[in-house]
Amino acid sequence: MQAATTDAEAGAKTLEALCNSADPNTAAVAAFHLGEIRYSQRLLTKAIKAYQFALEFGPRTPVFEKAQQALLSAIALITAQHAEGSARAAVYQWLSFIKAGDILEAWKGLDRDVRLAMAQWWILGNADHPSLIGVDRDELAAALSAVQPNHPLAQPFLVTQLTRLQHGYAEVDPEHRGAAEKRRTYQMDYEIVILIATYGEETEWQAGMANPTSTFLMRRGLGKWLIAGFNGAIIHPGWPPTSEQIPLDEITFGTGEPPSGTGHGISRCSATGPRASRTAKTQNLPRFPRHAARRSTRRGRRYAGTNRGLSRRRSPPVSPPKRSATSTQ
Repeated sequence: MQAATTDAEAGAKTLEALCNSADPNTAAVAAFHLGEIRYSQRLLTKAIKAYQFALEFGPRTPVFEKAQQALLSAIALITAQHAEGSARAAVYQWLSFIKAGDILEAWKGLDRDVRLAMAQWWILGNADHPSLIGVDRDELAAALSAVQPNHPLAQPFLVTQLTRLQHGYAEVDPEHRGAAEKRRTYQMDYEIVILIATYGEETEWQAGMANPTSTFLMRRGLGKWLIAGFNGAIIHPGWPPTSEQIPLDEITFGTGEPPSGTGHGISRCSATGPRASRTAKTQNLPRFPRHAARRSTRRGRRYAGTNRGLSRRRSPPVSPPKRSATSTQ
């Protein structure tokens, strides 16, 4: 037990060995303390497994009641991390809106700066279109980036954004993506949510694994979380918009930063921190999801996205969002 207080990982290995003890009291106590180490590291899935193992030795062990309380605390915490109102739940809901083609609701889930930057890129890409010639681009960007835009150009603009986002996240199925267990926060208002392909199974990400990932930078709003950036970068409006990579050394990993190149996740997933430079860098490149080109015309004119030709057709009918399963199993 002494090793666990000086070197967590060395102590964890010692405790794992003691869990195989023929003495039920020794095994139960070791499992409980192993759970405490994992809980302190915010590796909640591993903590829950350790507490459950300690309880399997029955109520006569010296740690039975402590393990019961610890198990309830770990379950409550992991539930809260995925409950309605959490950053993870906001990501899953937003993806369900994109998948359902509900751009009006998905648009509300984007931070104001992201909406404004998307409007600016669209305006820059359509600068030579007759509908935009002579129009004040700042006023137009402000109108198109409203939470509920009602400008005459809002419809073709939102169709463009929906097309881009659906292409960018075509392979992201919320049913088969798990959120990294350990919280990754930046300053007070931001949290990084990493989704990894798990196909419904508990997955522990290891360096070198080829599992597809999607990273969302979430900003805490009044009563809700909003998407403030993609791929671990904050988006800044401008002509053109820019993105700023979050410095890795300013990301807080729960109660302590995990060793470089390792990480653990919820009962369906685990991941390392997002790829980020150690110093903030501003780039003149949008950090939006990549997508395939789609071109179509109407009356001889087309609206372009950032660098893609896009249809001016009417927006598809909005369907109710389909909630995705985010239970931790």
